[in-house]
Amino acid sequence: MGGEPWFHVAPYQSDIPAALEALRRRVFAEGEYRGSEAEPASIEEALENMDADGTASILDIDHVADNPEPTGVTVLTPAEAQEYFGTDQPTRADVEQADDFWDDMGRGEAVCVVLYSRGRPSELYFAGYSFD
Repeated sequence: MGGEPWFHVAPYQSDIPAALEALRRRVFAEGEYRGSEAEPASIEEALENMDADGTASILDIDHVADNPEPTGVTVLTPAEAQEYFGTDQPTRADVEQADDFWDDMGRGEAVCVVLYSRGRPSELYFAGYSFD
């Protein structure tokens, strides 16, 4: 099959681990993941149902990591944002138009980008690839 790209957007908060957990709960509750048709009772059951393929969503990501790794999300630094988007304060439009951004992500990994509006952090853009 091959890795499938996915993304979710959440309201900005400075506590990235808390934002990650809140987003995982929301995505699970709204059924925005592969395997939701089986109606699992928990995130853990959804992950077990999909086994090594994963859910192709933020549910596959369970921690914030310092470096890219499977099931982890790394937060883009301002310097990395500048490299990918041409600005250290990217908007959602900047991220959606940047193809190179996706090229550096491995399967089962994710990146969090702080999005800006009017010079202030406004949203968190979580993007990743499924395992397979």
